[in-house]
Amino acid sequence: MRVYIVILLAGLIVLSCKKSTEKLEDGDYIVFGSFYGFCMGEECREMYLLTNEKLYEDIDDSSTDEYVELPSDLYADVVDLETAIPFDLKELPDSTFGCPDCHDQGGVHLTIKKDGVIQRWTIDNDLDAIPTYLHSLVGLIHEKVELINN
Repeated sequence: MRVYIVILLAGLIVLSCKKSTEKLEDGDYIVFGSFYGFCMGEECREMYLLTNEKLYEDIDDSSTDEYVELPSDLYADVVDLETAIPFDLKELPDSTFGCPDCHDQGGVHLTIKKDGVIQRWTIDNDLDAIPTYLHSLVGLIHEKVELINN
């Protein structure tokens, strides 16, 4: 009997952490990156645009969104981001989690355009201030930003 309960609980945990399996189509995109308010230099705002074929970097550290194409090997390194976005997040479009950069800890940004619908999220870097299901996503976004910059 205990074995069945353990298997049932394990199954529920796996199902509750489901990730998206949707692929980006023509016209779809993901904008992702990190930001820090009290910061100087080029790495204060790192934003990237991922389409179904290419990866672009926002070369302007303001919010004007001037993108330049990055090499295809970098695209291959970050394309898995599109399937790592938790379903639970998509149920809360245009949300802010925690208080990003309120005490100089920065945050991450994520925008998804899928089938003509745009959803945006801003997420605190302070893992204690956000839901557990977002921890791996925040880490993955930072990992991808670091990978692109090295």
